[in-house]
Amino acid sequence: MTKHFPPAKARGIVAVRADGDALTMIRALNSDWQAHKDAQAEKDKQLAARFDDVVTTDKLAKIEASVGALTGALDDANARLAALTLNGTGAQDERSEEERDYSAKFDAWFRSGEGERDLKALAKAGGIKAAYSVGSDPDGGYTAPVEWDRTITDRRVEVSPMRQYAGVQSVSGQGFKKLYNVHGTAAAWVGETDARAQTDGSKLVEYEFAFGEIYANPAATERILEDSEIDIANWLAGEVNTEFARQEGLAFINGDGVNKPKGLLRYDAATETALPAAQRHPRAGWRGCQR
Repeated sequence: MTKHFPPAKARGIVAVRADGDALTMIRALNSDWQAHKDAQAEKDKQLAARFDDVVTTDKLAKIEASVGALTGALDDANARLAALTLNGTGAQDERSEEERDYSAKFDAWFRSGEGERDLKALAKAGGIKAAYSVGSDPDGGYTAPVEWDRTITDRRVEVSPMRQYAGVQSVSGQGFKKLYNVHGTAAAWVGETDARAQTDGSKLVEYEFAFGEIYANPAATERILEDSEIDIANWLAGEVNTEFARQEGLAFINGDGVNKPKGLLRYDAATETALPAAQRHPRAGWRGCQR
């Protein structure tokens, strides 16, 4: 690619003006050219008559010299005008030879579509300073975004498998109570005709399980939900489900009972015995609660 210089604003009086020197030279060149044609026609007539006039020959040579001088002056004026169009001040082109060559080939390719191979070869050869590149966002980098995968790979999350072995009790009220049979029924041996006294019966104990609420509240704007390349709402729902399962598993095993379930490992005899009777689990002291 080539480095393009922004045209500067023209200041002051330029060296060449369309209504001044250049126009005068063009008129003089046209006049001399007409004189040259007339003189050449006269010389041709003389040559045809096998007579070569020295005066006519000298006149023709002077006219040719004048035409050459005017042509050179006109070429110089054209060069100045071209420089004025390019830079706005008529200053000398500061580009390198490689950049000028590249600009010419690029212009030819842009107009005709031919010469693309030569254009790429010049760019690879080096020496071309590109004004636009993907390395600068303001200079075209925004138009070449980095491609990215439209899927998300999850990191492994450990979820306790104990939750799947637990029983699930759905409730519609504000709590859940369960009755436990602590037994206590008594029996005794007697003879066939012996009196039979009343014996103790079994007791039922009510136990209220601790309740808690688990929640997640990730925030997302409406714009990200509507414009994202992936389904953000579905992805967030999956993340919430995974986190709920993880939290339930932790509480099922080792929950402290404060705004959450009480975990299995918290039901040891010593801890339960130390609790008030109303909070104590009915099975406290049973062999199943011994550690």
